[in-house]
Amino acid sequence: MVSVYNSIKFDNLIKLIPNNRNSGCWVYSENFYSLPNIGYKIHVSCSNDNIIEIGNKVIPFLVSTKTSFKMIASLSDLSLLNYGRYGYSQIGKAFTIYPKDYNDFIDKIYKLYLITKSYKSPSVPSDFRFLNSNTIFYRYGSLSKNVIEDRRVSFLPQECKNILPYHNIKRINELPPNLCPVKILYSSGKSNIVKVFDSNLNKYCVLKIGKFLGNLEHDNVDSFDRVAWEAYVLKDLHREKSIVKIIDTFILDNDFCILEEYIDGNSIDYIIKNGRDNYIKNLSKILLQLYDAVFNIHKLGYLLFDISAGNILIDESENVRIIDVEYFFNEKNKYYKFDRYCKGSVGFIYPAKEFALEKKDIYALLKLIYFLYNPDKYLNLIENISKLNINDIDEKELNFFEEKEEIEMIKFFKINIFELLNKDKKEILIFIKKFIEVDR
Repeated sequence: MVSVYNSIKFDNLIKLIPNNRNSGCWVYSENFYSLPNIGYKIHVSCSNDNIIEIGNKVIPFLVSTKTSFKMIASLSDLSLLNYGRYGYSQIGKAFTIYPKDYNDFIDKIYKLYLITKSYKSPSVPSDFRFLNSNTIFYRYGSLSKNVIEDRRVSFLPQECKNILPYHNIKRINELPPNLCPVKILYSSGKSNIVKVFDSNLNKYCVLKIGKFLGNLEHDNVDSFDRVAWEAYVLKDLHREKSIVKIIDTFILDNDFCILEEYIDGNSIDYIIKNGRDNYIKNLSKILLQLYDAVFNIHKLGYLLFDISAGNILIDESENVRIIDVEYFFNEKNKYYKFDRYCKGSVGFIYPAKEFALEKKDIYALLKLIYFLYNPDKYLNLIENISKLNINDIDEKELNFFEEKEEIEMIKFFKINIFELLNKDKKEILIFIKKFIEVDR
């Protein structure tokens, strides 16, 4: 039975839709644009327990973006809908959203996914589940009653030219039998990184697991989303030799997994902490590879945004390999759009200096060079960081760390690098390359 209190709260939801019109069991928004005959539509699934909360997030977003949609007209109708009284294919479809084109669709579905991330609702039988969402579903088909038969089954017809990233990703509930865990390399509330043996490939690999709701950011992007983006980047940059090679992707329960090559080597962080000269025989060779990697990645349209000693491995042949790309950024990519991440790692970013985006990467590269030649400075930084809660470090503290090193870096490079970073990028890169080619 629907309580009077909940009915009042539901009626208040309807009032959030300006100029709405009621038709049967549906309430329609304004028609903001004409629709093509066929295309994508989005369904937001709700239960009687969560539609008030979800509606208070979804409706203002749709109204503010002038998006055409319809929603269920009452809590009683929602109960009947989810019970299957309006047809098996209608279960879960509390909201039906009509994007005006594919670009609008890919933008809206990801934003709706983010704002409804923590909710769980009935599955929509005729739809595709969006990523690991328990509320957002989508389908491709008729947007008009007067065109092709809409058979309400989960498949993409031949005429569909645009397919969402990870539309066909494998979804499993158990680790594939060919993957045998060997060693946990890293574990946190954010993610797990596990060394596994792949019996199909007969070799060791690395399994990176981005956790659902792990390391939740201000816009609800979590570790699942970051690792999913990382997989996209790895595939896009597969020809860049410095980037770790991806083997497979799948969703395990609600977590996003990347299977990638296992690299026998050590991070620069480990090398500095355990004696650089024990691991690196030719430092100039390493630095030139780092320089080439950053330059090549920039040419391919990406910013690294998180260059640090922990994200770069040196293998046994002294090859540089970048193993963490989840904060890379490319403004022109075809992936789902979410906020660019410019925070970077402590000791490699200087917020007080308002560098252009590419120059933030160059500054981090200069710090890496500085630390490799001055291991004691890096060890001192790590000791100071260990005294703080890493999640509470703000811009003031980031600037404090950099101010302490500013004079020392100018002495080391024998040039005011902060003035240098205001110059043309080509001039900066020429200086860096000449500097690291000199045997020290």
